[in-house]
Amino acid sequence: MTAEREKRSVILTAEGVKTSAITEAEGLKQARVLDAEAAKAEQVLAAEASKEAQILEAQGKAAAISLVADADARALETIGKTAATAEGAKAVTLTLAQDAIAAHKAIASESTVVLSDGKTSDNISNTVAQAIAVSSTLNNAV
Repeated sequence: MTAEREKRSVILTAEGVKTSAITEAEGLKQARVLDAEAAKAEQVLAAEASKEAQILEAQGKAAAISLVADADARALETIGKTAATAEGAKAVTLTLAQDAIAAHKAIASESTVVLSDGKTSDNISNTVAQAIAVSSTLNNAV
């Protein structure tokens, strides 16, 4: 009888160890699955966040471009209205002459070689003469 009890005890212990090992293995398996699902969910969330950031950045750039275009259009409209007056036409002529002089000055100061059609001195002289004439006209009008 004692031998039978010991035999049953060994069998029960072995079955307990076996069940414990199976349960532990199943737990580890579920833990690995859960870890993989969590990593996948994390990657999905990161991708969605990146996508949203790119969309918001693109929308911001589009809005900025639109605002700049609207501001340019309003500025051109204002300049056009002002240029239609006699004083505005004089101001536009003066500004163009000043810009031409500045362009010639920049070319002369930044370049070591200037290619021309042989009439560069005439062009510069004409530009300066035009600027002086415009300035004189404006001074006389004031």
